[in-house]
Amino acid sequence: MPTITSFDYNNKVRDLTDALSTIIAKQSNFLSNFPRVADARQRKHEWLELQLRPRSFTTTAITSAGVCTVTATESAKCYVGQLVSLVTDPAVFRVTTVTPTQVTLAFVGSNGSSVAALNGLPTTGGTFRIQSAPMPSGSSSGEETFRQSGTDYNVTQIFRKNFTLSRTSMAINVYGNENALAYQEGHALFEIARDINSAAILGPRVDAKEDVNGAMGGLCFFGSQAGGLGVTVSNKILDDFIVNDAAQAIIDAGGVPDLVIVGPGQARVLSAAYTKQLFYTRPEETRGTYVGSIATQSSGNLMSIFQEHDILDTEAWVVDSSGFGLSYLADGGVESTPAGSADVDGISRKVIGELTLEFKNAKQRICKIKGLTPSATALGALKAA
Repeated sequence: MPTITSFDYNNKVRDLTDALSTIIAKQSNFLSNFPRVADARQRKHEWLELQLRPRSFTTTAITSAGVCTVTATESAKCYVGQLVSLVTDPAVFRVTTVTPTQVTLAFVGSNGSSVAALNGLPTTGGTFRIQSAPMPSGSSSGEETFRQSGTDYNVTQIFRKNFTLSRTSMAINVYGNENALAYQEGHALFEIARDINSAAILGPRVDAKEDVNGAMGGLCFFGSQAGGLGVTVSNKILDDFIVNDAAQAIIDAGGVPDLVIVGPGQARVLSAAYTKQLFYTRPEETRGTYVGSIATQSSGNLMSIFQEHDILDTEAWVVDSSGFGLSYLADGGVESTPAGSADVDGISRKVIGELTLEFKNAKQRICKIKGLTPSATALGALKAA
């Protein structure tokens, strides 16, 4: 029988950050959309917000000379030299001057439209799509695209799991590989990844104080802030029209929607709603339907669907994940270190890490859908139809 003596692992620190990253990458859940970003240098982790510039602007009135009345918010989207066209007409115009209340246009070309001059524009205004901003040869300036509009922050949170391997369990083979250190560490990492994913959705953002543990904010916190995007329906069944309404809100705010996050029941509702539109190439032994993506009607880009148990059944979310990031605290990560009493009869370890999540420009990149028909009711109605 082998002799177990010093329990070498009791005094070793093992870096499990890469192992956790592998687990996160392989799991098809919300957290897998958060790439690792620069480490946090303090528990209140701040970042710079960007002033996103939507590729459209709305006017409330247009004169025969092409002077458009706009709000300061809409004016900030415009730049002298931009080529624009009404979303309902292909005729092209150039932006010649921009003030906080007015944008002046010059006629460029009809592109097959019946509009052949400025006086063909609707006097009641309309929404213009920004096409591009041509620059002269040897230009010394360009369309400004990177502007800081303030800061936001999240709070780092400590995640910890403990386990103990007794001397007896390590000395016998009855328990298979469950008495192996690597097995127990792997199990702890899976639980931590699960906890981080849940916090990424339901986390409340609680600043750490002397008697209060810090907790990072998640999707529901950042997506429900005052001034954020939202689509409210009155007991309607979730379908692609509602999803595209939310996607359009993000596009209008300057984002690019790429994710739809729903609960298990609403995921089935979306799949059932799309059944008649699907073409299957699955093997004959495979049954069932599942929709994994939706194309935005505004841009044609695909949005992946993620099913999460933590999402309320009467809610759904459409997001632009390009502002997401996972940040560990101060050159850290997730480690396996000694825990408990030094006199333990075996090995006592803890898997611990401190990290936070970034939600840059959450008010422009996250759109909450609420007021949906409960999934059980919706599925019954779809089945009957």
